Amino acid sequence: VLPRVLPRSKPGVCTTYDPVIRMWRRAVSSVKKYVQNVSDFRSPEEVTLFSFASQADCARWEVFTDSQLGGRSVAELQHDPKGASGAGVAVFSGELSGEKEGVKPGQRVLRKTGFCGLRSLSPDSWAAEPYLDLEPYNVLGFKVKGDGRPYLASIRTDNWSAPPGAPPDLWQAFVFAPAGEWTRVEVPLKRFILTWRGRVIEQPLEMSTNRVVSLGLSLAIGDKLQKPGAFGLEIESIFAARRDDLEDIMS
Repeated sequence: VLPRVLPRSKPGVCTTYDPVIRMWRRAVSSVKKYVQNVSDFRSPEEVTLFSFASQADCARWEVFTDSQLGGRSVAELQHDPKGASGAGVAVFSGELSGEKEGVKPGQRVLRKTGFCGLRSLSPDSWAAEPYLDLEPYNVLGFKVKGDGRPYLASIRTDNWSAPPGAPPDLWQAFVFAPAGEWTRVEVPLKRFILTWRGRVIEQPLEMSTNRVVSLGLSLAIGDKLQKPGAFGLEIESIFAARRDDLEDIMS
């Protein structure tokens, strides 16, 4: 069957096909405008998730150590309004120890001690939304001044398939920052590994990046990269970013 050829209208003569043609032209024009301006609808390439310019910013975080489980490690998070970067920063510092305290009756005690960390409070305690949404991004970044130690970055996500009251999923990746200088460290989200009580979960699961309930940083003797002793990490900000060249970086 030969294709039907639509008759062309003569100048000044209207045909029944003219309204259809005008409609399609308007539709094509609208699509072109949308494609040209689609970047305006995308999330920004980089967004600050947490800054530490004030004491109130630091109050959105909590510190934890092995002292709650019989260990002797100590840690604190303080605000320094005149950080070396020229802005207010958070200073996470303390003493990492592998020793144990006396055990109280009925107290749960770890077989291996020696960890300190900090984590952000649930967003519903300080923001209008219950989750942090990292779905538009592929990198989690930290502007920090390190002490030469490797730290563990953590992302806790709500598991929608778990029963009510179940703990969030814990995803972790190493953060390496040189000692004594301010550095932007970017960790691809694909490098975060699902863990459970210090063990890697082998199942190939995907992170729920749009249901993040907490971010964190920690260090532990059990990862074989840490030694007991003093530590100190200054943090100016934590951000999320979208890097279009990420595949080249990871290859």
